[in-house]
This record gives sequence, structure tokens and C-alpha cells, in this order.
Amino acid sequence: MAVIGAGGQGTALTKRLLGIRGVRVAAVVDPDSQRSGRLAASIEGNTGRRPDAVADMRGVFDDPGIEAVVVATPNHWHALAAVWALNAGKHLYLEKPATHNAGERAALLAAAKASGLVVEVGTQRRPHPGLQEAIAALKSGIIGPVNLARCYSWKPRPSVGPAVAGTWPGTLDPELWFGPRRVTGPTRAKFHYDWHWFFDYGNGGLGNNGVHRLDVARWGMALPEAPDRVLAVGGRLGPPDAGQTPNTALTLVAFGDRVVTHDLRGLPTTPDAGMRGDDEVAFVGDGASIVLNGKGGRLVDAAGRIVRDYGQDASKTDPMTRHLRGFVKAVRDGDPGAVAVGLAEGVAAAGMCHAPSDALRSGAGRVDPDAVIGQAQSLGGPAITAAVESFLAHALAKQGSASLLTSGIRRAPGLVDAVDGYEYRDDYRLLAV
Repeated sequence: MAVIGAGGQGTALTKRLLGIRGVRVAAVVDPDSQRSGRLAASIEGNTGRRPDAVADMRGVFDDPGIEAVVVATPNHWHALAAVWALNAGKHLYLEKPATHNAGERAALLAAAKASGLVVEVGTQRRPHPGLQEAIAALKSGIIGPVNLARCYSWKPRPSVGPAVAGTWPGTLDPELWFGPRRVTGPTRAKFHYDWHWFFDYGNGGLGNNGVHRLDVARWGMALPEAPDRVLAVGGRLGPPDAGQTPNTALTLVAFGDRVVTHDLRGLPTTPDAGMRGDDEVAFVGDGASIVLNGKGGRLVDAAGRIVRDYGQDASKTDPMTRHLRGFVKAVRDGDPGAVAVGLAEGVAAAGMCHAPSDALRSGAGRVDPDAVIGQAQSLGGPAITAAVESFLAHALAKQGSASLLTSGIRRAPGLVDAVDGYEYRDDYRLLAV
């Protein structure tokens, strides 16, 4: 295997790959030689064999000895690296979100279909036995029909600081890092990781942590690929900084009469009554709910009493390891359908991030709280009111000098296959479909 991207996630995945029998990480790719060298040295220390440290990913695509690749790059590289890998005959473990924007969807799906190779997307909740137990209970009908799932990403994030005319690390090849995007000088003090909060490279909190929650909502509700309507409210609140993506946002994605909300709070918050800080998804049923975190969950009655817990015997399970083992087994068995999260599901979960985000970025207007509540109710009925009121109370208290904006209700189909609006440089084109 080759690991493309030697940052935090690439390093975490590599650590787990080294524990899977018969897997050899033969190459580490990163445009920052300090990062690739550090990870290569770590692998050598663990295995006694030093992998190649490569700057340009195209080198491993041309290597017949590489059978599979992990793509753990910044998001703006995900789809393009995936298409190149599949066209080169490499099985693919693709980190989330599967796409950086809606316009990449068709080319990526076409490349995967043509290749017939194994593709696993890195939303790692589904292999966890505790969550599997809870989802099985949900699907058994224990709380009746579920038309609302509430997702939460409540993780305080530090400010990226003011915009600066900084430089990239001296060990970085900027042409390779920017890749399909135009090379520009950095505008942030922390070059690595803080790309998440800039539209050209990342997808903010919604596409970072939120896509894990949205994938669980898709799993539990067996949602179709594309929503029909979206509503988004949000902004980059608190003290001004160089970041662009919202740090506070409520998105509603409707599939007919079924709605999934995602509540992003990147500023400190207090969980709602009956909720815990690590809760990720609440499936709201008929007088009861199933609430999940990253390890399991609980069945809660209408009075907020816990009826039963799920996954208490699986608290030490590492879902990332289980996910990777499933990918490796699917490759060895030659069975693309055996993965926990295939490309179609990964692309659909990413689309649940892109559609409301694109709606908020295009033609957003000022927030009238009563109007927003009314619009939300028109999508999801009275059950959604508490979620919207809680978010608005938090956001308006944190607004500071920034503006809270709303998209209004938008039709989603046009957003799902939208032209991405990014210019790909000549040497870094997605193939036409």
C-alpha cells in the first residue's frame, strides 16, 4: 500500500495498517518532505523496513508494486487523487469527505464504476459493534417511524488568527500541495490543518466532523442519494479571524417528509437538556429516541429516561481499525461490495454537506428568527422546532461582529450536480464524464 498524505489522519491510518497482517506500507507521499520523512522513519522503527518517501503522488500510481492506496490529503485533492488512483488500477481507501464540492461527484463515480476496484470511504462509524447494535434496534421499529434525525458537532475550535501574508514551510513543494488549485500565498499563520477553514481547500466543520454524523443518519434512515430541499443558517461568529467557513451553522436536508439536521457549534456551548457533549446523532421516533455517540448509544423515552444502553461491551473497539480491516479483506477477496461505506454512500454523505453549504454561500440573507423557525417547520413539522430554537439561541448569543445568514429554503437537485465553480489547473484536471 501507499499512504498519500502524512498529516494527522494519514499517520493515524498508517499506525493501524501496520497492525494488519500481510499489509506493507511501501510508500509515503506528501509534498512536505519533513512530514513524509517523519512518517517513513516511524514506519521503519516499527517494521524494520523504510518505505519510499515521495513528493508527487503520480509516482506511486505508476508503480506496479503498489496494489492499494490511502488518500488522506487536504479535501481539495480527494476526488482528483481518487480518479487518478482508480485509473491506475489501485484499490482505494478515500478519506472523508469523498468530494470537496458537488461538481466532482459524477467524475468520481464514473471512474469507480469503470475500474471495478474496491473503494472504501473513511467515515468509520458503521463498523462499530455498539452502533450496529443501536441501528439494529432502530431498524426493528422499536421507536416507530423515524422522520427526523438530529446530528451534532459540538467541538470548540480555536481561532485561526488574523489574515497574514505568511509563507509555507521550507520543506513544502507548493506546486504539489496546491495541485488543482491556483498557487497563492498562505493567509493563515498555521499552514497545515487550518486549511480546513478555507473554501478552496476544506469544507469547514460540516465536512470535517459533520460528515461522520450525516453518514450515520443515512445509515439509520436508509436515505436515498439526493435530498430535494435544503435550509441553512450560519456564519463565522465570534471575534473576526482569517477563516472563511462557518464555525456555527444549522443545516436542514429534506428527503420528502424525512429531515436530517446538523448543528455545528465551533464556539463553546452547553448541551441541551438530556443531551451529552459527545452525542452525535439522535433519531427521533414516536415518543422515544435513540441517541448515538461514537461508541454506542441509548434508548430514551419521552420523559428523557434512559430505557437501555447500547454498546456498553464494545467501548474499547477502535472503529478505524475495523474499517481498515474490512477494506483490506474486501481487496483480498476481490469483493468491492463488502466494504462498510462504499463510494456511492460516501459521495451521498458529502453531498449532504455541499448542498446546504452551497445554498448558504449563494444569495444568503439576514436572519429573521421567526421566519427561520417557520421555514424549518415547513420542512420537518413541529418536532424540529426545539432544534432550531436551541441553535438560534446559541448563535445569536455568539454573533459578535460577524453576521448570521440564512439561505432560505432551496431546491436541492440543482445543488447536488452543481458545477463546482473551481478552476482546475491544466496539469490537474478531472477527466470529463
